[in-house]
Amino acid sequence: MRQAFRDIAQRIETAETKFVAYVVEQTGMTTREAEHVLRVFKKCRVIKIDAVMGQWDIKHGAYLDVEVMRRAAKTEL
Repeated sequence: MRQAFRDIAQRIETAETKFVAYVVEQTGMTTREAEHVLRVFKKCRVIKIDAVMGQWDIKHGAYLDVEVMRRAAKTEL
């Protein structure tokens, strides 16, 4: 049972890492800023992390606009 939980945690971490890498690649932000975008999107519930497939899914493509992600990086939590 513990191994199953470790696998799920690893897939969640993989999905989050992929999203952060995507934000860095698309916007030129630092990793720290991209991680902040992830936290903002999770808090606003616009991103869903799939623990089974290890991927992320966004509610609407407009959230992946560079300017939207830059504004999210500047948002206070």
